[in-house]
Order: sequence, then structure tokens, then C-alpha cells
Amino acid sequence: MSDADDLRVARSGTYVEKWQIAASPETASEVLEIMLHDNDVNIVRAVLQNPNVTTKMLQQLTQTRPEYVSVAARHLNAPPEIVGDELVWHLGPESLNRFLEHVGATDEQRTEFIRQRRIAGENQLRITVADAWQRALDA
Repeated sequence: MSDADDLRVARSGTYVEKWQIAASPETASEVLEIMLHDNDVNIVRAVLQNPNVTTKMLQQLTQTRPEYVSVAARHLNAPPEIVGDELVWHLGPESLNRFLEHVGATDEQRTEFIRQRRIAGENQLRITVADAWQRALDA
């Protein structure tokens, strides 16, 4: 499909059509941005799996639709401020590694951060990534 067709689907397509372009890595960011405003939670979640969603789009989404912060925090383009607000044991290694790269963590700080994450998970502590990072720095 062309970008014009994708735009038409994003605005007025069927559920199946929207889901197909949301999942496609060939869908342009401009189309995905429109789809992030869809009323169907499943369409928005499908869009949030697309690698073409930009950091700026994730920031705007979480500011206007905070119910998507947890899903947005797992995106490969999630900015550290979104990742930092998520519970530390809810995120996988890829998301946490991007956060640690952004903050410039040393090997020692990474080790301590991982220890803080393990402690939080084992004890089901409700601490955020940012809190675990601060605990790692304070250790």
C-alpha cells in the first residue's frame, strides 16, 4: 500500500486493516502517529510494537494518554524519563540496558543496579527504574 492508502486506513479503516498497517515495519511514522490516537486500545498497543514509532511520539503519547506509559516504556525508542518511571522489575533487560546506556552507567554501577533490581523483584518492592538507579548510585 502507498502512504496515502495507509493514511486512509489509519483514519477510517477497519480493525483488521488498521492492525495490519500498525504491525508493518514498512508503515511510515506519520501514519503511526495518527494511529496512536485511535480509540481502540488494541490498535494503539499494536502501533507500540512498531519500530518506526519515534521517541518524540512516545513522549507525546505518554503525556496525553498516561495509561500507555507501561507499554511505551518497553519500546526500543523509549526515552529514559519514560523508562525511569516504570517499576524496575516490570522491564526486561533490553529496556533496562538502554536506560543504563543513556545515563552512562559504569560496570560497577550496572552491577549494583542489577542487584537492586533483583532485590526489588524478590521482595516485590514497588520501586521505579529511577529509584533503583539512585540506590545503585548511593551504594
